Amino acid sequence: MSGLDLPRLGKELAAKTWEMCWHFVGPHQVKMDTSDERFVIRCADVVETLAHFDCMMQKNPSVLAAALDTAENFFDVALWYKRERIAAAVLKIYEEALDACRTGEQIEFPAGIDALRKSEKVLTRKLKKSGLKWHKIEHKLRRVAA
Repeated sequence: MSGLDLPRLGKELAAKTWEMCWHFVGPHQVKMDTSDERFVIRCADVVETLAHFDCMMQKNPSVLAAALDTAENFFDVALWYKRERIAAAVLKIYEEALDACRTGEQIEFPAGIDALRKSEKVLTRKLKKSGLKWHKIEHKLRRVAA
């Protein structure tokens, strides 16, 4: 992971991870089967690692912003395809990154916490607008907001 201390590389990783999935534009145009769902979840895991590393080690707001942009895109995919497991994988990005912004009770990366909470509000609005009733996801979003 030491190569990820270059902000440009971290932002590029976030963008390329999304590009691997951006063909999922909605079930009306592109179908998604179980193996596709697992692939998107694995891509979200890459973004989770990136966000966690950035919050813990680099504390670079632009890298975290790129990771959160990608996370928001994955959340859109989850909503379009009604795949709660993808949404849960996206929220794991937020949970892990929030934990990495702290050492115990000490906040080490306040800008990271602010960015995560701002992005969480975007996800909350998207979920409400979708009309989906994902109680576990709603609960996780409230935990991120707290």
